[in-house]
Amino acid sequence: VLGTYMHDLFHNDAFRTAFFNNIRRQKGIAPSGVRLFRSLKEKAFDRLAAHVRQHVAVERIEQMMRQFGCRDHS
Repeated sequence: VLGTYMHDLFHNDAFRTAFFNNIRRQKGIAPSGVRLFRSLKEKAFDRLAAHVRQHVAVERIEQMMRQFGCRDHS
């Protein structure tokens, strides 16, 4: 709940690690090392992009958008 209330709170690697390691210590669980969120997120986006390229006819969608007069917003 805390993470959803405060936008991007758990995107900060140092804060997230300290926060959860504090809980881990309270529960008698060994602390974990820092996991780099940005790296994990980038890898996930790369996998998603590869999947979309493989299974979606992006060129056809762009062609249809041009046909209907949609402008390129990139």
